[in-house]
Amino acid sequence: MLQLQTAQEKFYLQNNSYTNNVTGAPPAGLGLLGVSETNKYDISVTTFAADGQSYTATASPRAGGGQTDDTQCASYMINERGTRAVSGSSAADVCWK
Repeated sequence: MLQLQTAQEKFYLQNNSYTNNVTGAPPAGLGLLGVSETNKYDISVTTFAADGQSYTATASPRAGGGQTDDTQCASYMINERGTRAVSGSSAADVCWK
């Protein structure tokens, strides 16, 4: 997720907007794999506002990846401001260690 955040900032500097194209090759996308290094999470990005000035990146547990039973942290999210969140029952600061 932090690699994605860095790639988004580089993309923003070059295009004055963020992108939801995680896997596309630059300059159209971020050029990332779309899955976590451990293959346990799918990575996606949602851009907001017509001008692409904000985004939320989400790491969702992959089927068969071993994380689908994790109800405490579930999915991880980060936005363009670096605000971290989770969709599970635990607090973000507990999960984002």
